[in-house]
Amino acid sequence: MRYSLRLRQRPYLRVLALFLVWWIIVQGFAMLAFNRFRLTQPDTAYSWTARPSNSFLVQWHDFAEIHARWDSGFYAWIARDGYTADTAAFFPLYPILIRGVSLLWPLFGQPEPDYIGLIPAAFIVSNLAALGAALALYKLARLDMSEVEAQRGLFYFLIFPTAFFLTANYTESLFILWATMSFYFARQGRWMWAGLVGALAMLTRATGAALFVGLALEWWAQRHTSRWRGLWLLLMPLAFAVFVWYLRQTQGLSFFDTQLRMFGRMPVNLSALLPGLDWAHVQVDAAAQANLELDLGIGVLVLIGSLIVARRWRWSYGIFGVLCIVLPLISGSTVSLNRYALAAFPVPLLIARYGNRPNILSEAYVLSATLLLAFYTALFVQGYWAG
Repeated sequence: MRYSLRLRQRPYLRVLALFLVWWIIVQGFAMLAFNRFRLTQPDTAYSWTARPSNSFLVQWHDFAEIHARWDSGFYAWIARDGYTADTAAFFPLYPILIRGVSLLWPLFGQPEPDYIGLIPAAFIVSNLAALGAALALYKLARLDMSEVEAQRGLFYFLIFPTAFFLTANYTESLFILWATMSFYFARQGRWMWAGLVGALAMLTRATGAALFVGLALEWWAQRHTSRWRGLWLLLMPLAFAVFVWYLRQTQGLSFFDTQLRMFGRMPVNLSALLPGLDWAHVQVDAAAQANLELDLGIGVLVLIGSLIVARRWRWSYGIFGVLCIVLPLISGSTVSLNRYALAAFPVPLLIARYGNRPNILSEAYVLSATLLLAFYTALFVQGYWAG
């Protein structure tokens, strides 16, 4: 009884409790999905996914390893060896933090980790960032929403279909932490901090470009009071330019060339979008059809939700959400569109803000999102393509 009263009086304790309950349930399901059954047929979501992304580990203690699939390996390679011609398409902040955590190993009597030893370090970075993102998202939501609505919005965000990537060895949680913090500072008129944190987002993943536009729109809405302080936002493109310059000048590598060669992406590459869908494979393979339908379906729903956010709430939030979907598309590929949609955090908040009473739409979201979260979690831990 006393513990329950303490939770009611301290909202951040409730946010922490919600996150921990979510984390325990999702991780428990991930371990059960990994140990209880095997997806043995080749994954044909794309023509290049038939080979598993990682060897299967069967021991219960291999907890961190089930969070390392597909792109996770690139971040560990960068953290261990630095950039090469095959890894120059990835942003530096996440590998830097992985490397920083791994340097703590000798303090606990452990040798400096090799590639496999970097996987737990990446897991620690991602999950601490996920906790920080949950707290920051709640704090941002409270600027416009009641305490109950903000907590419900956080819950809707945590059950988003691809929310397992918040705890996986990917950049999702780190980027969303910076994005929510920078929007919060911008809403408070603290533009220096918005620019500094935004620069960290730009060094985390390409969706930082969407954040830059969203923050610029927020400054425009406050231009009569902010005036020249919005210039701090220029730290964001400057940070990206310095990173690209560093790769070129010190190692002779090109971020854009590697993006195109490895992943077929350019900042604007509309001519490659339809050919990149690999229609010949999609037409004859049911798994590829289901994968494409889910990617496009989640992308379209988030796009529509973001437009509603722009119309009924804030243009800065809505355009940010729109660009989280549009920028990956115009780069020439629909691959991982479901994962990129996770960054559009204003959409779950919108559902909570305008669905503050139980209704068929909010209940439909909870049911469908929870089922898809379980679906994508099982795919990911089994080494299948999930986003």
